[in-house]
Amino acid sequence: MSSVVWRKALTDAATVWRDQADDLYSAKKCLTDVETGLLGPRVGPVAKVFVDLWATRTEKLRKNADEHATSLTTASQTWGVTDETNEQDLKKLMPWDQRSLDPNLGGPYYGPLTRPLPGDTP
Repeated sequence: MSSVVWRKALTDAATVWRDQADDLYSAKKCLTDVETGLLGPRVGPVAKVFVDLWATRTEKLRKNADEHATSLTTASQTWGVTDETNEQDLKKLMPWDQRSLDPNLGGPYYGPLTRPLPGDTP
């Protein structure tokens, strides 16, 4: 069994979520800066409730976006450490002349197949 994780994709997704969190912070700041009292005694209190509800919701969305970004960043970093640890462990099992694990370097494990496979025609 094997798996591939594109760490750049995780990092890029984390950046997108972090940007969303920043945008939501700005939106919340705009909402909290609104002076609903200027709307008068009749509209001001109702507008205040409306603005407060939206500011609370926006803050919740900002926290969620920030948590997503943090989770993606952690996943990318954890996968990288796991990859590096597994690579080091695998290298320890390989013969000295094969410890590069680079298939482009050649060697007895990476060279072209010299015998025909069953079903090949000469």
